[in-house]
Amino acid sequence: MFVASGLRKKPAVPYVELGGAGGSDIRVGPAVPDALTIYENASLLGRKLSRLSDCVFIGESIAGGTTTALAVLRALGYQAGVSSSFQSNPTALKEEVVAQALSRAGIREGDLKNHPLRAVQEVGDPMMPAALGLMRGLGGSRVVLSGGTQMAAVLALAKALEIQGDISIATTKYIIEDRSAGFKEIVEAAGRPYFYADPGLEKSKIPPVQMSRREWAWAEHPFWPGSTASPRGSWWRRRTGCS
Repeated sequence: MFVASGLRKKPAVPYVELGGAGGSDIRVGPAVPDALTIYENASLLGRKLSRLSDCVFIGESIAGGTTTALAVLRALGYQAGVSSSFQSNPTALKEEVVAQALSRAGIREGDLKNHPLRAVQEVGDPMMPAALGLMRGLGGSRVVLSGGTQMAAVLALAKALEIQGDISIATTKYIIEDRSAGFKEIVEAAGRPYFYADPGLEKSKIPPVQMSRREWAWAEHPFWPGSTASPRGSWWRRRTGCS
């Protein structure tokens, strides 16, 4: 199922619309003014989905998502870094953008640890309230977040919102081994279990695929292509306890 929470260009396939608009530049103004509306609509969708499945994987795809994840983490008081979809993680650039965004919003690091939705409104992105709402609505189902440090930031927000349930996160070894990021630190602080797979990309005979093992393309979106890391793969269903 495709769920849109802020797409400027809509999919050419059936999808669910949560009513969000495209995220704004966090350096200029509030990023997601309608975060609460997205969150509430996603929660309604989650409740409906909980009647259809006892296990749901939630994936994401959003441009610039690691930077907004970093901004939200800083607003909540986390010091861990985030990964990147680039071959070389531009950590200095991300920190600069985040500092500008927090200054614009009048937020100091840790100021919004008890106000997670305001953190999303000011410096987050439209994916975050959608994932959070789904998690809340899916309270009776097992939920597995599929991704890297962006989804780890969602777990941090979920902890601040006191979202309960059987929630975990699944990623690849490339995120676990990324020394420029703090995936495990974030997830462990959020109090949730994590799983990871080794897609074995270095064994590929295709150069671009070999490159992707170094935090490029698969690092932050490890669950879209390929059966090894796909949520629909039988390995993941067994590993996470979803039948």
